Amino acid sequence: MEDVVTHERARAFAHRRITRTDLKKWSGITVDGAGLLEDWQVFIGPAETSAQPLKSKRIIFMDTQDSHSFRNCASATLSSDGTLLAASFEDGDILIWRLSDSLLVQHLHHRDLSSSTPAEAAKFLVFCSRDKTLVSCSAGCETFWDIQSGHRLESPWRNSFCRPILSVVYAPNGVLSAVSHWKGTNVTLKDGRKMSSILVHGYIRKLSFSPDSLRLYIELKDSCIIFDTNTHKRIAIIQRESTRPLYCSMSYQGDRIVTASDDGKMKIWSAVTGRNLLTIKFPKILSTSVTFSPDGAEVMAACRADNTAIAYDSWTGGLRRVFQFSARAQHLLYSPNGAFVAVGTVNGDLQVFNARSGTFVAKFEGAGEGWDFKAIQFLPDSRTLLAQLSHGPLILYNIQDALRVR
Repeated sequence: MEDVVTHERARAFAHRRITRTDLKKWSGITVDGAGLLEDWQVFIGPAETSAQPLKSKRIIFMDTQDSHSFRNCASATLSSDGTLLAASFEDGDILIWRLSDSLLVQHLHHRDLSSSTPAEAAKFLVFCSRDKTLVSCSAGCETFWDIQSGHRLESPWRNSFCRPILSVVYAPNGVLSAVSHWKGTNVTLKDGRKMSSILVHGYIRKLSFSPDSLRLYIELKDSCIIFDTNTHKRIAIIQRESTRPLYCSMSYQGDRIVTASDDGKMKIWSAVTGRNLLTIKFPKILSTSVTFSPDGAEVMAACRADNTAIAYDSWTGGLRRVFQFSARAQHLLYSPNGAFVAVGTVNGDLQVFNARSGTFVAKFEGAGEGWDFKAIQFLPDSRTLLAQLSHGPLILYNIQDALRVR
């Protein structure tokens, strides 16, 4: 069966075609620079300890036009519907792929082609305007791109800010946006032409909006600020007693926030009021990875001490199941449909488990020590995983292939 699956993948890649409709929509679409199909190993079995290596395929995305073809990916982002992948590399250029067939649809020249001076890679990318526009931030400067034509657009924020931009996040309502500033400790909330500045004490780690766009969450190193987007006032601040790092994750429903800290405590808070709802005590040190299941029924955190992750009932705090890994978990997440748990370990292995039973499904072999993960993300289909390693290209893994072989 493994030969059938790998042959099907290879045949699909060999028959990729660019249609007239593609050319009309995408000015830069090309087979050159498309995702590359690579032979790899996947371990399948009833448990990881007894899993057997089988042939598999994975897709890698990199800047093949660069003489240093394995330049590191500096940043990457998916469109809201999961159909497009944008990535910036160390040479400063930005590439956009269509994930249905891995074709390169646009090459955005972030650097000045007439200059021999290399451009700095975009450290932040985000799709906006219903995925028709891409925003890139590099060295504190933002650039807006029309992704179909590849042209630069005039920034709607031109002369709006006195400080360079570090990152941008858009609210679900499509009206609000929040901007964190380069080497600063303030956030600008933009509502159409109206702007307000929020001063915070500490480095801004992440910005996010609630699903109803009524609240902005400003995640710092040791706390999380809840901000009302209508009154432009702070609602609450979630923090622990000490100044040790605090790691946060919001439920899909937007009603609760889970935090984990290295004192062994996992807490669940109201995302509306900031009130502490539940405290789960764990005797061992928890790691940075903490997350809700898509239905909000579970919370899961990784444990550094014994290479495990523990899932709890998010309402009662009762233990549900324990996942055992081959190495320390660096990233863990549920698939959008709640069927799988994916874990990226420090040795670059990507392991997949059945989320309901806790049974082992597959392990996609990593490259070893030093090839750990910067980020892992499920595509909306819940069968495909996008991985960004500490260095090298982006990688797309297909769980469905492993299930068919299994």
